[in-house]
Amino acid sequence: MANLQSSDFHRGIYEKIGTSGITEAATTTPVIGPDSLDTTDNGEYGNFVNSVSQITSTYTTAGKHVIFMTEGTHSYPEPKAVVATVTGDAILYGTRVDTSGNPISHYDSSKGTSIAYDTANDKVLISHGTNNNHGNFMVVGTISGDSISFGSVATVDSGSTPHDNSMRPQGMVWVGGIGGDTTNRLVLANKHNNNHQGHARVITISGTTPTAHTVASWHTTNEPKDFCMAYVGGGQVVIAYADSSGALNAKVGTVAGGGTNTITWGSAVSLASTNSNYNQLAIAYDEQNSKVLIAFVNTAVNTRGRYIGATVSGTGAGGTLTFSGAPEFETSGTCTALSAEYHAGAQKILISYKSAGNASPQVIAATYSGTSGSQVTYTFGTAVPLMSASTPLMTTTSYDAVNKKVIVFRDGAVGYKHGLAVDLLTSTLTLDLSTGNYFSADMQSNGTSNIGTFTLSNTNAVSGQAQDFQLKVIQGSIPRQFTWSGMSNIKWNSYYQPGIGQVHRPTISTGNDAVDIFSFTTFDNGTTWYGNIVGQNFS
Repeated sequence: MANLQSSDFHRGIYEKIGTSGITEAATTTPVIGPDSLDTTDNGEYGNFVNSVSQITSTYTTAGKHVIFMTEGTHSYPEPKAVVATVTGDAILYGTRVDTSGNPISHYDSSKGTSIAYDTANDKVLISHGTNNNHGNFMVVGTISGDSISFGSVATVDSGSTPHDNSMRPQGMVWVGGIGGDTTNRLVLANKHNNNHQGHARVITISGTTPTAHTVASWHTTNEPKDFCMAYVGGGQVVIAYADSSGALNAKVGTVAGGGTNTITWGSAVSLASTNSNYNQLAIAYDEQNSKVLIAFVNTAVNTRGRYIGATVSGTGAGGTLTFSGAPEFETSGTCTALSAEYHAGAQKILISYKSAGNASPQVIAATYSGTSGSQVTYTFGTAVPLMSASTPLMTTTSYDAVNKKVIVFRDGAVGYKHGLAVDLLTSTLTLDLSTGNYFSADMQSNGTSNIGTFTLSNTNAVSGQAQDFQLKVIQGSIPRQFTWSGMSNIKWNSYYQPGIGQVHRPTISTGNDAVDIFSFTTFDNGTTWYGNIVGQNFS
């Protein structure tokens, strides 16, 4: 038997952990997350195909959004609401709930929908125009986990069936918060069901009971068609509306809270010509630059998407807007399904739309450029397809303050609705290969966006020598991924994953503090790197 020589196992090989860092920056090219398709179908009388339409959404808190929609093709389609929870760029849906609580003699939502979140009371208010019950109604929702429950239905106005779209997706806003504004009131705009004038009210909530206060009319000369409203700070709102004559106008409203609960409108400002079609008008407020952006279609010129950048001044009856010009932001034909949302993290406005020249709905980012006199200018980045070819009638957007993404929901057929997280932030991971062969990247640090760029500096330049390194990735509380598909210099060996099939690029484990380890090797001084999975989801 050979003798065993003694060995000293107290010694080991030590390698220095190299220098790495994650940085995050705004981008003008929207980054689209996966399509989260909700196919839940609660059944309308059990007999009718449940297409989803009249869709609107609001962000609440802790990554939770509430979607309010019309479901069904029956003449009295059901009003349904669902909680969507966003984690990173993944969206999970709770159970759809009938907001009327009575699916047999229910308050349908065929005449339009609105929704907003009451920050002070942690409640959601939804409002909708009905055919069966001949009026405009509202109800308060309470979120618990991934579910939502509703109180009793209250009347906004009643007596006859409203005209179509008496409520609009951007027709209700929470007033309060910007710059320390303590107005803290909901404002609801709608078309009155009897005289069809444009009305607005302050809404207050006590428990699960909403109260509609004094009407403040914003349009009385003829019937308004499409309309949209934005909160602009300082206790003020801006409403843009197209009337039945084809004129596009806007007004500034000043909201008084306390025991008053009133709205005072300034004079109408003529913006442009438009049409009486719906879903061709949207609004967003740029908080960083104190500007209003209105996206619309000017049929007096063509049917392409245009924007107006405007500045708010004055209060009360003296509140007004100043602007100049209405340039195009897209040139591909008739623009529909418009929605707009401010991305606070990137300080840009995201517009979602469908144009006749593209098979798919698009998203595009608007960046404030400057103001010269009354002209407010925005520059637009590259439009990116939101999903595969489809034709939505409506899209709705809400900004997620936790995940720092704009969540776009759109209508669909057969009970489907789609949700996608759209980011205007992107991150870069940089490794300095001169400092070591082992690196660690903590995804909790420096942002919430996915890693879009993987920079490897100081790669060995000596010809004929190979180089390798290992990377330990520690997942954060908001899951982030590497967009490997955009990193053409990194190649992966495909493998089979049960339940999924052939996988060509790894997905980072999503659990908080989960650890994945990867190795990378180059044989051509960094022109191409070959990646391998050492192990995943260490915990």
